[in-house]
Amino acid sequence: MQTEASSSNDNLFENDFCHVTAEGALVQNDNPLFSGKTLEEDVNAENAEEKAAHYSAAFSKLEVELKEKLSNIQAGISAKELDNFKKSFLDELKEVKAVGDFPALMSHIEQDLSAKAVAIKNEATSADSPEDADLAEDSAQAAEDVAKKEAKAEEEAEANKPGEDAEPAASDETTSEEAEEAGEPTPEEYYKQLTKKAQDLSEIKNTKAASDAYESLKAKWTSGPEFDHIDYYKLKDKFEAVEKDLETRRLEYQKQQEEKRKKNLAFRDELIERVQKLIDEEKWSAQSEISSVTRKFESVKPLPKEGTAEQEARLKSLLEVFEQNRVEYLVDVRQKEEDNLTGKLITIEKIESLISTADEKTQDWKSLDDELEKLFKDWKKIGRVPKEKEDDLWKRFHAAREQFFEARVDNDPEFKKEMDKNIEKRLRLITRAEELKGTDSLATAARDINNLHNEWKKLGPVPQSQNDELWARFKKASDEFNSVRDENTDKIKEEEAANLAEKERLIAEVQKLIDQEGWKGSTKKMEKVFEEWKAVGPVPRRKSNSSWKKFRKLMDNFYKERRSYFKQVRSEQQDNLKAKRDIVDKITELAKAENIEEALTEVKALQEQYKEIGFVPIKHKDKIWDKYREACDLFFGELRERGDKSSQPSGGGGGGRSSGGGSQEKQLSGELFKLRKEAEQLRNDIAKYADTKTYFKPNKKGQKLIDEIQGNIDKAETKLEDKEKRIAEVLQQIEEVKNADQD
Repeated sequence: MQTEASSSNDNLFENDFCHVTAEGALVQNDNPLFSGKTLEEDVNAENAEEKAAHYSAAFSKLEVELKEKLSNIQAGISAKELDNFKKSFLDELKEVKAVGDFPALMSHIEQDLSAKAVAIKNEATSADSPEDADLAEDSAQAAEDVAKKEAKAEEEAEANKPGEDAEPAASDETTSEEAEEAGEPTPEEYYKQLTKKAQDLSEIKNTKAASDAYESLKAKWTSGPEFDHIDYYKLKDKFEAVEKDLETRRLEYQKQQEEKRKKNLAFRDELIERVQKLIDEEKWSAQSEISSVTRKFESVKPLPKEGTAEQEARLKSLLEVFEQNRVEYLVDVRQKEEDNLTGKLITIEKIESLISTADEKTQDWKSLDDELEKLFKDWKKIGRVPKEKEDDLWKRFHAAREQFFEARVDNDPEFKKEMDKNIEKRLRLITRAEELKGTDSLATAARDINNLHNEWKKLGPVPQSQNDELWARFKKASDEFNSVRDENTDKIKEEEAANLAEKERLIAEVQKLIDQEGWKGSTKKMEKVFEEWKAVGPVPRRKSNSSWKKFRKLMDNFYKERRSYFKQVRSEQQDNLKAKRDIVDKITELAKAENIEEALTEVKALQEQYKEIGFVPIKHKDKIWDKYREACDLFFGELRERGDKSSQPSGGGGGGRSSGGGSQEKQLSGELFKLRKEAEQLRNDIAKYADTKTYFKPNKKGQKLIDEIQGNIDKAETKLEDKEKRIAEVLQQIEEVKNADQD
């Protein structure tokens, strides 16, 4: 199955068993047999799929050859021969240049060799049931173990047999005396030994072997000496209990085997359905998958007697359908390849003809380049060609492109200038790669070398002769650093662990910012933590993604909580603004009171209330203050006009204006009003900028926008600082003018 190259690795081509890197290396995917196996260099996007198909065909041919070799190996090979054959096949698989399911092929080889190794033993073992046949070898081994135990017991009995001078044991049974005189065990010892051997059979896992051994012991028991004693019946109960236990175990084993056969039969049904699906979807090119399914189908054992033949017949029928359609498919493919060959030959002739016109007289290089680019695209659209023509055709196409490239470098000054820039960029990357060997942070350098390779892939073209030389230098620097890195893996791991600990500390810092009371200054602290996070070097790869997700989630929570907090604050400030407006309206209304002296007490109380009310939205701060002062000036002006000259405004929130002022005070007041309005606008802008920042994620694109917004905030804060300084100066000047008027 072909897949598109992902953004994570920038491969030119990729399927289940191989991939083509951005540098044009066709690499067999890693598997338990080998890793990093490069099959071919200089592969490109146009011929990558064809190259992969070529090596897949080589794998199919390899399968046929190895199966033929396996068929020539005689059954009954020894363990040593088995190991030698396995090693021989493994070495051959490692050396071959092919693409396919190597682990599955090796598994098939091992199963076939193992089957041949036990073939003679299986022939020598009789079996009445399927499970007996499957376990013949184990049965033989178990029987051998029983025989050894019997021999050992006989040796012990012989060693314990009394000597000629020993006194006979007291016994009422004549058979015991006769046995002793004959040097044989007594009847009691005879049946004890048989019972002990029967009980030892519980250690044998193979129920067939244990049952066979028991039957042998049972025959000996039946033909044993007479022993009419209570101990005989006790021993007999123990002996027969073993038979019951063996029967229970045998039935359980048969049940387990039956379940296994059913599962294996169902699994083979699934394999058949996979073949059916490939046929239904008309995937006639899926020969590798068909081969893999067939191998698995043949290797599934044990199987029940019923249903197996039907499955094999169905699979055989499906394989015949697949093979028939595959032949037709290959014929069609061949015809299409021939047609494609014709199309590519026509296209390359047009390319060569157009390139032949490129020389020092060429004026419009862009138009020529556009025409060639169109032909190059036409070339890429044309599918694969016959394998035997592929290499020559590609070399001809590549040579034509290089000819045009060199002609343009020699005759187009602007293009040469662009090439020189590309060369300079490559040289800078080479210098950075060469400097990595002496870096203090190997963990960071290990990350940087990967980034440098990614940058290299994105660079524009350079002349082929210089490209090879530059790439050789860059690769040499990379290889030298990789050697240093490989020699210091422990140091890198320690550094990554330290970086992880630092990032965990920063995660805890973000949590503290979320948990703290109040949000004043928290945004700058959060930004500082984020800058520290970006400065920390790489962490262990398995932890990199999870630690970033954790940090990012907390950072998002921080800004979410902050927005929620200030949303509540803004709501409260709106309430405060409304309360202050109500007070301004009341003071203004009280200035019209008939008994203004009685209203004075209420006004003073309202002034106290005004001072106790909290903050209002920053853009309304100066406006409401000015309206409050105007209301207070209005009230106390009325109070003075009505004769209460001794009354003075109370509280720090307002009062009557000085009767003096003149033109200078008016001029300063006008400037003060303008300054306050401008300062209010700046504060409003800063608040909006700060709030807007919280909506951008600190990724590559978002961080750029965050930096731009922060620049606007910094500029606005500088202007606000200047405005506030000037406001303080104007207030001081107004105060001085008032004092001068009073004097």
